[in-house]
Amino acid sequence: MRSFLLSCAFLFVMLPASLFSQAQLSMSIHLPDVQVNVAAESYEPNPLPVTATIYNTGNAASDSLMARISLVTGLALDSSEQSVMIKRPASAVVPPGDSATVVWQIVVPPAFSMKNYRVYVWLKYGASDSLSTNYLFTVPAMTAPDLVMTPNGLPDLAVRPDSLGYQGNPFAVNFRFTNAGGTTADSVSVFLELPVDYELDPPTQDNPMVFPGLMKPQAAGGPRYYETWTVRYVGAARAQRTDTLRLHARAKDITGGLVTSSEELPINVAGMNPALDISFIDPGSLQFDSANIYTPQPYPLIVRLTNNSEQWTVLKDMDFTLLGVGVSTQDPLNRLLPALSPGSHLDLTWRIAVERRNFARQFVGRAAVRDFELYEKGDQRIVSVPGQPYALTVQDPNVPDSLSRNAAGSNLLTRTIPLSYRLLNETWYNNTVVYVKVQSMGQDIDGPPFREHQPMLALRPGEKSAALQDTFTVQPALKDRVVSFSVLAYTDLGDTAKAVYPVRIPGVMPVFSLTRRGPEALAYLPGGTYTPNPFSQEYTLRNEGHVAVRIDSIVLRYQMDGVTSAQPLRRDIGWMLQPGDSMLTRWDFSAYVRDTLRRLPMQVTAYMSGEYAASVGHVLEIPALFPVLTTSVSGPDTLSYDPITTYTPNPFTKTLLLRNTGTADLHLDSVTLEFSDALVTLESPRTWSDGHIIQPDSALSLSWTLSAGERDSEVQLPMDFRIHHSAGKTDVQQTTVYIPALRPGLDASILGNAQLVIDEEDIYRPDPFTKTVRIYNSGTADLFIDSMSVSFTDPGLQLIEEPSRVINATVSAGDELLEDWNFNAAPHASAGYVSINFIVYHSGGESLPLRGEIYIPGEPFAFSLADTNLPDRLFARPDGQGYEGNPVVLSYTAHNDAWFATTLSRVNVELEGNGVQMLTPQPWIPAVTLGAHQKTDVLKDSFFVFPAQIDRTIRVRISIEGSRGLGDSQEFLLFVPRIISTAAENVDAPADFAIQALYPNPVSSRLGGMLTFRIRSKAAFQWDITDILGRRVRRSTVEDEAPGSVLRNVTLDGLPQGSYLLRVQSGKKILTRSFLILE
Repeated sequence: MRSFLLSCAFLFVMLPASLFSQAQLSMSIHLPDVQVNVAAESYEPNPLPVTATIYNTGNAASDSLMARISLVTGLALDSSEQSVMIKRPASAVVPPGDSATVVWQIVVPPAFSMKNYRVYVWLKYGASDSLSTNYLFTVPAMTAPDLVMTPNGLPDLAVRPDSLGYQGNPFAVNFRFTNAGGTTADSVSVFLELPVDYELDPPTQDNPMVFPGLMKPQAAGGPRYYETWTVRYVGAARAQRTDTLRLHARAKDITGGLVTSSEELPINVAGMNPALDISFIDPGSLQFDSANIYTPQPYPLIVRLTNNSEQWTVLKDMDFTLLGVGVSTQDPLNRLLPALSPGSHLDLTWRIAVERRNFARQFVGRAAVRDFELYEKGDQRIVSVPGQPYALTVQDPNVPDSLSRNAAGSNLLTRTIPLSYRLLNETWYNNTVVYVKVQSMGQDIDGPPFREHQPMLALRPGEKSAALQDTFTVQPALKDRVVSFSVLAYTDLGDTAKAVYPVRIPGVMPVFSLTRRGPEALAYLPGGTYTPNPFSQEYTLRNEGHVAVRIDSIVLRYQMDGVTSAQPLRRDIGWMLQPGDSMLTRWDFSAYVRDTLRRLPMQVTAYMSGEYAASVGHVLEIPALFPVLTTSVSGPDTLSYDPITTYTPNPFTKTLLLRNTGTADLHLDSVTLEFSDALVTLESPRTWSDGHIIQPDSALSLSWTLSAGERDSEVQLPMDFRIHHSAGKTDVQQTTVYIPALRPGLDASILGNAQLVIDEEDIYRPDPFTKTVRIYNSGTADLFIDSMSVSFTDPGLQLIEEPSRVINATVSAGDELLEDWNFNAAPHASAGYVSINFIVYHSGGESLPLRGEIYIPGEPFAFSLADTNLPDRLFARPDGQGYEGNPVVLSYTAHNDAWFATTLSRVNVELEGNGVQMLTPQPWIPAVTLGAHQKTDVLKDSFFVFPAQIDRTIRVRISIEGSRGLGDSQEFLLFVPRIISTAAENVDAPADFAIQALYPNPVSSRLGGMLTFRIRSKAAFQWDITDILGRRVRRSTVEDEAPGSVLRNVTLDGLPQGSYLLRVQSGKKILTRSFLILE
């Protein structure tokens, strides 16, 4: 079955219940073939009638009938069905041998692929009986809409002779639009997709284009549309290319699904192929004139554009970029360009203003031209600008960049800075230097900051003066610094010259040392203290450099563990320590006695000039003054059994050894042995409290005697020696002793037969069989067995004696006890292991469960089917009135496979298929008793197969069951061919003689129908109604009628539901039509 969900719609048919219980019901389903009505775009018939026929082949009327239908997803009940909800048969009771019908109208949704649907019908009758059947029918596929767009080809876009555009632009997009499918399309629209540089002209055209109403298929007279868009190409291709326009159509089909289609329209666009050249025209170099002014001024930059192609070149604009110092232009940087004819050129000029500078430089002019496709081509021009120097300059400076330190870094190699320079007249006229000012800038420079000179130097054009000199002296300092010297010269004509020279003065690093004097460690003093104590530590700080250093502070850091200082740890100094001087700092300490060895780190740090520091440190060791107690315990750790069921050694002794491994006397106050066990007794005092002094490297031994009583559980007994010594201190020494248990040990097992066998007389051997419970005492004490019991759940097993027994036996250590239990086994239908459970009660009510098993072989005593006979298919009778060999007979025998007599208690034959009915009631009880390995006479069951117009297969299942065990079952398949009715529908009747309608169709047998047909001339008619087997069920004669349409009532009362043929005959003209009766 397919794994989709079922959405079930339910209709119930209630029929009056019969008081008889022997109604035998069967059920079949019939659905007409579904065809596609192309013109109506729907299925016929739709709604689709589902007819369920209920047959009663029993000997009593039916009782409490209720029918229910279930539909798969996609199918639904007709709206009228949902309002009525219940269909009733013609009679409230289905009599024996009669039938009733139930009809549901279902709606089949349209589909564009073939679908297989299955409907299920359940019938409930009586108190709890039910039967079900199903029917699989096929729905053909409809043809989906097919949106076909047939566009006309697009023209190629060629360049106009003047190259100012394209020929055939704008252009038309024409297409023909039809529905070439088989069903109607709704919400139809077509969208034109345009690439870049294409647009609608005018832009107010509809896009997408919507087609109103429904679009029927072309084969059904649907419309055919011819539509046009006007499109303009607004770009300009540099090279030939092909663009693609696309048409997209979309619509909805009759199921609401989306239908789409697309078409592509290529268009060729010719390229304009520009051959454009861009270059700068050289106007000459930029120079000084006689007035010392740049010429030419402004400086022209000329760009020439040349069209070297044989066609017009369409240009968009040109961008000009000016890069450089002291240059500018008032002309626009972006200019729009005209089209250039073949072989022509265009000159564009930008005027550049150049400012004077005292140094040579360059500036750059860049030009870039673009066409309408943003294709860009450019060129640039680099122009050199000579420098225009000042009239007077400082030349040939001779001054060091920096001074140097000595190798130790503690002083400068030299403190003198010489400054030498010369003055140059760079004008083209005579100049006289009348004043020179030299300025020093920085710290720690000897002398005044300004030095003035009046050299009165007369210099001709291009003449350089003699060297002018100055000398400066600087003082060393701790930090690096930079000092500067500036030279400013004036002429009598007002020209000036200036130069600045920096000199780096390195910092001088201070050099100092910090040393310590004092004890490295303290020693023992015979009086129980340290020496020296108090003690001192002295620290000497010495300036070994060449510059004075400010001493900010001196800080002592150490771990104060029993050591105190008489002075503060931090001392603020704040005075200068000159080169070669030293400073002494002292701290006094006192050490207290400790019982642990101490190593105290001590460090002194001197902080100088806010950023320098010196440190010295050491570790002061102070020994420990204390006694050290070490303990150990001797004595047995484990007690063991002896031959007389007690412990050895017993009593036993625990000895505590106390040793002083320290450097002082140990005062021992008391020692207490602590443990918690009622079965262990102490034969010596628990607490030793005599008091004792243990000298260094001496020891003391103390002993305790204990006795262990018998116990039934083992124990690892902890013991604590609690030692009080040296002014209230307490130590604990732990030890243990293992004391085993004196108890019995129970080991039990099951002995005896492991399986039974069947002898030649079909009897289990051995009979009876024995299970023996073995109890073994694996412990160290007597084991007392109170009682035993046995239990099992197999009903075929029997205990010969009582299920429980009293033992009251004592099993000594190492002995065993055996108890036998005897059983009988009844025959078993199947082989298997049977569990036998024992419980042993011992030692004051404790219990031990034991599980045993025995294998019992099976002895079958079931019935089996034999000599079954059923045809594998039926054959239709030549007259078409049914099947040969109908009713069908199933014959068989039942065989007793057991070794004893038993009764065949139940036979049941089940049928699965449409149009089949059992004639013998099922299930039935033969009540036949058979001896061992005997079989019954031939038994028979029969059923009736109703004719149908389709081939089908009926599944027959028979099962039998004996009174004392299982039975047997078999299945058969019976093929039933279809029976073709002798009546046929004539679909080739002449056009002037036709049945126009039998309304309604399907029709109700209670209401009847209206027969309408048309005749050309006056004539007499006769009409018959035949069932599907060709039997006539109604006949009527129509008197002479005038030409035209004839309307007659058709009486159908009393006819059961099903498919019928209406036959109308006038002379030799015969016409037939099929119709359905639903109720």
